[in-house]
Amino acid sequence: MKFLESSLRTYARKVIEWFLKKYKLECTVKLKLVAYESIDCWGATEEGKKRGEYCIWVAKDQALREFIATLIHELVHVKQYEKKKWSGTGEAEANRLQYKLADRVWIDGII
Repeated sequence: MKFLESSLRTYARKVIEWFLKKYKLECTVKLKLVAYESIDCWGATEEGKKRGEYCIWVAKDQALREFIATLIHELVHVKQYEKKKWSGTGEAEANRLQYKLADRVWIDGII
C-alpha cells in the first residue's frame, strides 16, 4: 500500500524525533523522499556539510512498515556516526535493529 507523501513525512518526523531522543543524539536529520528508481535502493544516508548534520534518502514507494524499518536502519547509521562506534560496516547492527525498533514504534504509539 502506498501512502501520501505528506503522511510519510509526518510519520518520519515522529520516528526521527523518537529515535534521536531514545539514543540521546543531538544532531539534525533531514529527510528526502524519493522514488526507488532514483536511488536504486531503499535508503541511503550521507553526512551533511557540518558536523552533526545528516541527510537520509528513503524510497517512498514501499509498504509503511518497510518504510519505517528503512528509516530506522539509516538512523542507526546516524547513531553510529554520532557515537563513533560500530563494528565492520555497521550493517549488522542496522539490520538487527531495523524491524525490532520499527515494531517498537507501533507498540509505543509513536505512529
